Parts: sequence; C-alpha cells; structure tokens
Amino acid sequence: MRTIKDFCLLIGLFFCSGYLVAQEENIQLNTLYTNYISGNNFLLQNSSNQLINSNSVNLKQVGAGNYSDIYIKSSNSKVDVDQYGNNNNVDIYKKSSAVVQNVLQSGNNNFVSDYSSNSYIESNMTINQNGNNLKIYNNGSNSISKNLIINQKGNSGTIYIFNH
Repeated sequence: MRTIKDFCLLIGLFFCSGYLVAQEENIQLNTLYTNYISGNNFLLQNSSNQLINSNSVNLKQVGAGNYSDIYIKSSNSKVDVDQYGNNNNVDIYKKSSAVVQNVLQSGNNNFVSDYSSNSYIESNMTINQNGNNLKIYNNGSNSISKNLIINQKGNSGTIYIFNH
C-alpha cells in the first residue's frame, strides 16, 4: 500500500513540475568537466560530515531546453545539478534522513531518473554524464548504493540500477 502512495505522489509531482530554461553561454565543456570531476571526489567524501540541519538545492544550466525536476524530503540535504549542453533532463525524488547528491551533465540529450523513498538510509551519490544521448535510471537505495559514484562517458548508453 505504501509503494502505491509513493508511486501516486511521484506521478503527481511530474504533473506539477515546472520547466527551467537557462541562457546559453560558450564554454569549454571538457575543461569544465575535468575541473568538476577532480573536485567532486573530495566533496563527496566530506559532504556527509558537513551537513548539520541544512537544506540546499543548487542548479546551474548552460544551454537550451535543460530541465530539472527535484523533490527532496530530508532534514539534511545538499543537491547540486550542473547541466552544460542542450535538452538535458534530471528527475530526482529522494526521501531520506540525509541526502548529498551531485549531478553533472555535459553534452546533449542526457537523462537522469533517480527515485528513492528509503528514509532510513542516508543517500550520498554522484552522477557524471559526459557525452550525448546518455541515460541513467536509478531506483531505490540500500547499503550497497551508499556513496555511489557513476561516471558515464560516450554516446547513446543506458544504465539501469535497481537497489531493493
């Protein structure tokens, strides 16, 4: 019964979501990607220790047609989404005691769907997509997915992760 309520809530969020469009700027994506990745591992390891009753969501979108739909229910959260390119999409639904999430999309037509409603497990995840037409579907969380880092490079690849 609880999963039906969670599913209905997720569907309701999709219908009530907004559409974000960013301004386009010319930047060197590979240099930006490399700088982001090199600093990201340090942030991931230290972020859990720095979260003390704070919540923040930071979006950076450079390009046209980028979209982010983020729903976080947590007493401690830090979410960073960076989208460089065109027509990139991020859908995140997390319900947890603590959430640290970093998403970087560098390229065009990339997609991330991340859904987890396990409120007993802290979520600490980094997703990096560098290329075009890349897709990641992550559903659920458990002790194996804690501190998960996904690096996806290339063109037209899909990753499915089910943690139950």
